[in-house]
Amino acid sequence: MSSARTPLPTLNERDTEQPTLGHLDSKPSSKSNMLQGRNSATSADKQPHIGNYRLLKTIGKGNFTMVKLARHILPGKEVAVKIIDKTQLNSSSVQKLFHEKFIVQRDLKAENLLLDADMNIKIVDFGFSNEFTFGNKLDTFCGSPPYAAPELFQGKKYDGPEVDVWSLEVILYTLVSGSLPFDGQNLKELWEQVLRGKYHIPFYMSTDCENLLKKFLILNPSKRGTLEQIMKDRWMNVGHEDDELKPYVESLPDYKDPRRTQLMVSMGYTREEIQDSLVGQRYNEVMATYLLLGYKSSELESDTITLKDQQNLPYGVTPASPPGHSQGWRGASGSIFSKFTSKFVHRNLNEPESKDRVEMLRPHVVGSGGNDKEKEEFQEAKPRSLCFTWSMKTTGSMEPNEMMREIRKVLDANSCQSELHEKYMLLCMHCTPGHKNFMQWEMEMCKLPRLSLNSVWFKRISGTSMAFKKANEL
Repeated sequence: MSSARTPLPTLNERDTEQPTLGHLDSKPSSKSNMLQGRNSATSADKQPHIGNYRLLKTIGKGNFTMVKLARHILPGKEVAVKIIDKTQLNSSSVQKLFHEKFIVQRDLKAENLLLDADMNIKIVDFGFSNEFTFGNKLDTFCGSPPYAAPELFQGKKYDGPEVDVWSLEVILYTLVSGSLPFDGQNLKELWEQVLRGKYHIPFYMSTDCENLLKKFLILNPSKRGTLEQIMKDRWMNVGHEDDELKPYVESLPDYKDPRRTQLMVSMGYTREEIQDSLVGQRYNEVMATYLLLGYKSSELESDTITLKDQQNLPYGVTPASPPGHSQGWRGASGSIFSKFTSKFVHRNLNEPESKDRVEMLRPHVVGSGGNDKEKEEFQEAKPRSLCFTWSMKTTGSMEPNEMMREIRKVLDANSCQSELHEKYMLLCMHCTPGHKNFMQWEMEMCKLPRLSLNSVWFKRISGTSMAFKKANEL
């Protein structure tokens, strides 16, 4: 891509070496020692630390790496830390690797595309990434076979960008159709399909989308399109013909934010070391803390919800339970929603609900009021039918109305608020905005005609991806 992004830092860790955070300075500072000493008396310090990052739990494993959920001690921001078992890079190699713009990712796949809280796509997992220079060929076969370009299967050398373009088009096909363009029972079958370059075009795929795929899923890498051509394609710019998609331009960093600087001064940093780290692009713990504080500027204004804010919360939500109330993941009850039930955070079930709260959780909907025509349409409404089942995780053979009743029971049992938007669609919420477990999502009961089953479709509206994953994972 003509405007490459700097990859997220990774972690190098060996049993006999001091762990470091990717391209952050490996030399421990006095600030790190002070912070670790200050926190050594707390029970939380029993959790392993890497610099200012407290490792919480493992959230993913690969063939060569492990990804940990971590929290920065000072701002309290949660981050993902990748642990790689390899020798430690020296400082100059690290800076050269991540400051160079010409980077090939080499493991692009749907699983490595994440959405942040603002629904922006973030590319993750740069474990196979490498620098490239046109004319200097790469020869490593890496990545995921279903997304790998044919030249990789053939053992040919490649420049770099063309293999990422192939992977991006496989991702596009998968997102549009719900299935992979090339697949097989084993690696040999997959290899044969990729080298043939033949794939099925679903009847519902638009002609423009089909034409885009045909320009880039080409066996000959020299004839394959480029990222610049993708951005200019008609299908990519539908509805934005007057504002053609352009390469991403990184905005200039704000290194003079007085709020963040003052917060860091209150944490024990000096203004001199803050400015030295930022202006000098040190990529050390000081710079990391500053950048983390700026990730969500609104959080700098208020970390807690005031009493006035609580009075204006939607759906009549009461403040989150005090710390003394246990908030864990409930056990299952044995129904088809047992996995669903076991994943929801719950408050103290003995806590009585106020009258106002109950009334707000059951607002007026069509069917409970309105004219006769609206009532009739509401009663006759049927679940939406879905042709594709690849993303549907919670299924059952119950009748739609019975399934909706079970869903409401599960939500109520786990202290989740719900509002009926349509006959078979619920808007759900847990905890209050600002609480670490706050989540808001939609649940829709759908029919799967091909399987003769009904299913629950989840859509996250707000809240952390980890909380949503616990509600929707298998």
